[in-house]
Amino acid sequence: MPPLTADAERVVNWLSTVRFCESLDSEQLAAIANEIRIRTFAAGQTLASAGEEVTEFWILVEGELDSFLIDPRGREKWLGTVRQGETVGEISILEKAPTRHLRFTGRTHGTLLVAPAASLHAWVKTYPQMMLNLFHTL
Repeated sequence: MPPLTADAERVVNWLSTVRFCESLDSEQLAAIANEIRIRTFAAGQTLASAGEEVTEFWILVEGELDSFLIDPRGREKWLGTVRQGETVGEISILEKAPTRHLRFTGRTHGTLLVAPAASLHAWVKTYPQMMLNLFHTL
């Protein structure tokens, strides 16, 4: 395996601290890191809106996100806070839901690790421990 770039090494370090990747070795983390990009966000920035297609899986590695649910009457209600180490989008992706039910906004400045939805499907097949880790976090 070729040496990791500085960004990939940073991603591996983050992945090694999140429950989603618990029990994976450094080689497996490096393979996953190659499919991830880093995305920063600002406090107050809307990162995803209800009704949008879910095409990405996120791991929050710095900062916090607020999540809001839209009820059938179109009213928005604060649902909760996504904290460091938690994941976003996995349920919609694994259920193959056509659209997102929640809006996510930066509560603070922060950083996400972002992967295509297809990568999540591949990872849970290749690394079954990831699915168990997801169950533990839900």
